Amino acid sequence: MPTPANTGGPATATDACDASPVITFTDGVSDPAAWPGTYNSVRPGKATDACNNMSTCPQSITVRDITAPVITCPIDVTIDCPTLPTPANTGGPATATDACDASPVITFTDGVSNPGACPGTYSFVRTWKATDACNNMSTCPQSNTVRDITAPVITCPIDVTIDCPTLPTPANTGGPATATDACDASPVITFTDGVSTPGACPGTYSFIRT
Repeated sequence: MPTPANTGGPATATDACDASPVITFTDGVSDPAAWPGTYNSVRPGKATDACNNMSTCPQSITVRDITAPVITCPIDVTIDCPTLPTPANTGGPATATDACDASPVITFTDGVSNPGACPGTYSFVRTWKATDACNNMSTCPQSNTVRDITAPVITCPIDVTIDCPTLPTPANTGGPATATDACDASPVITFTDGVSTPGACPGTYSFIRT
């Protein structure tokens, strides 16, 4: 608030007959400026001597807003693909306070994505911005990382029995397995055969294909 102490006052006065004229002031009607918390007014100062002789002088006072809001970003976050990193699921939005504007506007822009080591993973910086009604602004960065820690869903062929001397290849035993993955459209399918267990007669055996 514009008090005499922070606006250069009080006024000063000299008088030929009174060594200590009384200094007073009145504040005029405030003229609101274009933005919240800002205004203009005229403060007339008055000096009165002991014989009630008086003189006045005006002081124009302008209250302005040149201070940016104080912004606080959400913490850096890591989420799992295929979830998209929206403000709602990454701890946002940012928050801000401003000495003159009770409701600074919060916006954000996302930087360029940096691809991760495997499909569907990436990272980027989300820059939050708080702007008050006088267009003072402040920003803060939030780092977002999208990762993949979920294994594919795999479906094996059914257990099979074949006749010797046919060799049990994936093609003649119902394979290969199939798999789906939330982040990778083409998971790689491989297999390994376990140790064979001999059957009751020559040429027969069983084993586990993983």
